Amino acid sequence: MKRSFLVVDDHAIVRYGVALLLKKWYLNPVIYQVGNLKDALGILGGKQVDLVFLDINIPDGRGTDMVHDIKKVNDLTKILVFSALDEEHFASRYLLAGVDGYVHKFSEEKVIQIAIDIILRSGKYVSAKAKEALLGAVLNQEIANPLDRLSARELEIASLLVKGFGNLEISNRFNIHASTVSTYKSRIYEKLNVDNIISLAELFAVNRNVG
Repeated sequence: MKRSFLVVDDHAIVRYGVALLLKKWYLNPVIYQVGNLKDALGILGGKQVDLVFLDINIPDGRGTDMVHDIKKVNDLTKILVFSALDEEHFASRYLLAGVDGYVHKFSEEKVIQIAIDIILRSGKYVSAKAKEALLGAVLNQEIANPLDRLSARELEIASLLVKGFGNLEISNRFNIHASTVSTYKSRIYEKLNVDNIISLAELFAVNRNVG
């Protein structure tokens, strides 16, 4: 069966790499490549796509709302989140929102291939890390992860702040004003009851493996 894929990532080198892998694993696959959500929805509105590789950190991305946008245009296409963001912090959000799998960009080729095969066979791919996080979210553990108080975009920005990104770098990445980043930062601090990056980093470290 001839398969069709859509790779949504704002980095051309990532799109190129994924395309090479797909051509290696499947016979003459149809591969569409775009760098933003708007173009992705345009493709999905007029083309048959079996699986979407979705980077959740794209300029016009809208967190888990992107999943609903894609399903609204084509509810038959499968969605595999392919992200550099930690599975412990993000996978459960997107799996609960309706994606069919979540794979870290640093995963081995075999893991990516297995994830695709499972999803295309009408299944869902959930790694051990994602499964633990998802179980915690579903069961609503008594010892809740304070990071769950953050929205998807707030969590993305908090993660970048912890990694040493400055306001200007974050604003350029998300194509938003630096003042907007400052607003997000203040909101993050308020929700997590911290007042500096060091405390934020410690909170991330402590709750890294909490559901």
